[in-house]
Order: sequence, then structure tokens, then C-alpha cells
Amino acid sequence: MPLTRAALLFALTLAAASLTAHAQTMPTLQVYSRETIVDVLVTDKDGHPVHNLKPSDFTVTEDGKPQPIRSFLETSKDIPLSTEASVSLRKLPPNTYTNLQSASATGPLDIFLFDNINDGGNSFVVHKEDIPDLLKRLPAGTQVAVMGLASRLTVIQSPTSDPSLLPKGLTTVLDPYVVIGDSCTVLREHIYATLRQLNQIADYLSGLKGRKNLIWIGRQPSFLVFPNGCVDATQDIRLTYDHLAEAQVAIDPLDPHGLAAPIVTPGGPITGNTGAQVATATMGVQMDIATDHLTMEAIAEATGGQAFYNNNDRIGLIVQAIDNGSSYYTLSYAPRIAAYDGKLHSIHITVSKPGVHLVYRTAYSAENTQSASADSATSKQMPTAMAQGAPPATQLLFDVRIQPSIAPPDPFDPPILGALNPKLKSQHLTRYELLYAVPASQIAFTQATDGTYTGSLEFDVAAYDIDGCLVTLRSQTMRLPLTTDEYQQFLQTPFKFFQQLDLPPGQLFLRTGVKDAVSNKLGTLEVPITPAKNMPPPEAGQ
Repeated sequence: MPLTRAALLFALTLAAASLTAHAQTMPTLQVYSRETIVDVLVTDKDGHPVHNLKPSDFTVTEDGKPQPIRSFLETSKDIPLSTEASVSLRKLPPNTYTNLQSASATGPLDIFLFDNINDGGNSFVVHKEDIPDLLKRLPAGTQVAVMGLASRLTVIQSPTSDPSLLPKGLTTVLDPYVVIGDSCTVLREHIYATLRQLNQIADYLSGLKGRKNLIWIGRQPSFLVFPNGCVDATQDIRLTYDHLAEAQVAIDPLDPHGLAAPIVTPGGPITGNTGAQVATATMGVQMDIATDHLTMEAIAEATGGQAFYNNNDRIGLIVQAIDNGSSYYTLSYAPRIAAYDGKLHSIHITVSKPGVHLVYRTAYSAENTQSASADSATSKQMPTAMAQGAPPATQLLFDVRIQPSIAPPDPFDPPILGALNPKLKSQHLTRYELLYAVPASQIAFTQATDGTYTGSLEFDVAAYDIDGCLVTLRSQTMRLPLTTDEYQQFLQTPFKFFQQLDLPPGQLFLRTGVKDAVSNKLGTLEVPITPAKNMPPPEAGQ
């Protein structure tokens, strides 16, 4: 039997082959600074965007201490991103692929997010009759995408400015996320499935420049705000919010259900209800609605977004969410902390212009992702990103050339099988070669007190069949102990890594991934391949 996705999660957690000897252990200092990026929406008393502000108009403090602004950029639908911030896909050599995505040259990206994990399959989907109204009211050139939280994160429609692609994506209904067990088991699974998929969204969107407005349609889970008696996920929630912030993703919770109508009135069509029963039922509904709205407001505040509710014009709410997030300022500063202290740090921003309203994330958590719980999204970040059909991760950008080996393997060389299913080892295998190229500027290092530098990159490749079952995988870790001179030379050219794997014939999907162990950033992509059937089988005894 081919390995399942569950086997992949287990095997990738365990598999890591070191290609170089460990350098001597010594105290280290982080080479890279933790730059904090904050998107700020600035509006006047009428809710209109305020343009043409300068860095000197902003004052930023962290925990009450002033912070110098390192970078500053204004973006709106009327002010295109600079050429430097805009990304376009380049022409690649044959058999070479990249996880770099083209970015909008005119402003932010708006993502419609449907939730079938926490809404029990009742996540709001745009009604077909509402589509013409939405397309008519959608500003021209708006970059949109459609995603769904379900048994796994689904990219229903990748980022596009073509409105003709939206009707199918907006009316797609996903199966609900079903968990069997007691109430705590169900809640635990829902919590970590939600957090893992929100982290995947951040991984997927990291490579796109500019703000991403994640319009989360439906009933947002209260466990993101209110404690529960089953599991304390506070640290994992903070890590998820920070991960979204690093990718410039702000959550805009949106309640499409409009204004709540009274349940029933005494003497109405439902008989037998006393005034006290009606009052109790109505109060219960009102409390549920208040809890939902408090949850929405808290999630929005934590991520720098805005909550939208109490409006029967569903399409109007969506258009308002898009319009409100279309103009913003991006500021960055380097926090004056030397280490992860596990504390929540407050951010406060003011503008030297009277009568304005600011929306931005008001805090971040200096958590070490390595200390997250075993069930957390960060501890399973690489296995989740390497699952077949998952969206590409773009935190770490790379190119990879994938092609069959030109020269046949030396008969004296052992086969390179990875975790190939034993039943497939007797088939005619084709040796594939993968050549990765990672820009040196993206690779993080730690610096020891003696001036030496150390980096570490993990290279993973996994092959799936057409049924989504794992065929084989290979994981290798490249450690990079460098002297000061070697480090300076290293920065001059992209880092390249060569990997090989023998694959059985037939249609396969080859998923590749690179993870930086120092910064905890990763990149993945998936490529369909068809190994030939006429290659000789491995030599007997191999």
C-alpha cells in the first residue's frame, strides 16, 4: 500500500539527514534583526482615506518607547506600488520552476475566506443571484482570491483581477470538517486545524508584496479570543497572529447574516410560549450575537483588520471591506529586544493630524516558534506544507530544476530510493535530479562570539501518485558553518543544492520544499511529472 498523508506527517517529522559535520557548539548571537512591519489605515471623520502623509507625521512606540521608522510606503488604488515593490514573473530555463508569484502592481489583495471547520458546513457562500451585483460594484482592477478552511486549506481561486473567474469560486461549496469524539476532542481538532490552515495562508501569501485583506465570512470561532476548559492554545494563537502579520495579512471578519430579527412575540404564530420564555430565548440569541461580534472585533484588532456586521446588504459589506483596506501606509521598525522573551509587546501609533482614525495591529508576541506545542501549527509547518495539493509556500523563494538524469546511474552506485514503498522497488525506476537555487540574501545565520556564522537549510522532496498517496520522500539538511570571509563570499551568489531520487513509472506529482531552520521560513512548490517506463530495473541485490 502506498503511504498515506498521515504517514508523510510522521515521516517528515523524523527524517533529516545531515550532510556535514556539526560545528563546535558555542554561544551564538542572531545575525538578522526582527523587523516589525505594521500596516496603518488612516481615515478622516467621514471614513475617507487620508493621503500624502510623511514619515515625520507618524510616531511609533513599542511598550511606550519611541521607535525610529526604518521604512515607509503609502499604497492605495490611486497610488500604484513602486517598481521595487512590484514583482513580475521572469522567463525560466527549461524544466525550471519557481514558487515566486506575480504581485499586484496596483494595490492590496482581497481574499474571500469561507470557513467549513467552525461553521459546520454552513459557511456563507455568495448566492448566485448576488454575483452580478458584486461584479458591478467591485472596483475595477481589484485583486481577489477565494479560499476555504475545510479538511485541508483549499485555494478555490488563486489571486486574479479577472472578474470572469469569480462566479465559480464564490459559489463553490466545500464539505464540512468532520471530527468524531467527545466535545474536548472535537474542539482541540478544530482549534489546531484552524490555526494550521491560517498559517498556511500566511505561508502561501508571504511572497506577494503589500497588504492582504483576509475577509473571513461567517461565524468566527470564539476560541481565538475566549479561553476554554479543554486546551490552552494562547501561545499558538499568538504565533499564528504574528505569522499572519509578517506576511502582511489582516483579518476582516464579516458577518453576512445581517440584523437579527426577533425570535417570536407573545401571541404570535407559535403557541404555548409565555412572555418569560420569549424573553429568555431572545436574550440568549442576543448574547450569542454579542459574543460573535466581540470575537470579530478582537480578531480584527489583533491582526490590524476591521470587523463588519449589522448590515442586511451582504454585498455592500463585502465591497465596504474591500474599499476600507485599499489605502494604507506600511511602516517598519526594528524592536530593541535581543531575544525571544515570550512576552506580548504593545504597539502604539499616532499621526500629527487632528481628527483622523487609525487602524493597525496593536501588539505582537516575541515567542520562539521552536518552543510551540507539539500540536501547534508551527511544529507541523513543514509536513503540512509538503502535503499533496497544499498551496505553495512563499516565505522562502527558490527555483528548482527538475529533470531525469541525462547519464544512466553507475551500476555500482546504490539506488536512491528515499522512503519508496518496498512493493515499487522492483519496477523500472528513473533517476531524477533536482537542482535548487536559493538567493543568499534570504538565508538567515547565527553568529558565534568568535565571529563565525552558522546557517541550516532543509531540502525535502515528496512524490505522490494520482490518488494523492505518498510514493516516496527524501529529506536532507545542509548545515553551513562559515568563517567571516566565507560568509561575505557566500552572499555574492545564490546558494545551490543538488538532490537525486529514483522514481517509479507513471503520473506523479513531485512536491519540493526548502526550510530555513534559523528563521523558520519555508517555501514549497508542486510539479507534475511522468517518469518513463523503459528504464532498466535496479541491479539485483540493490
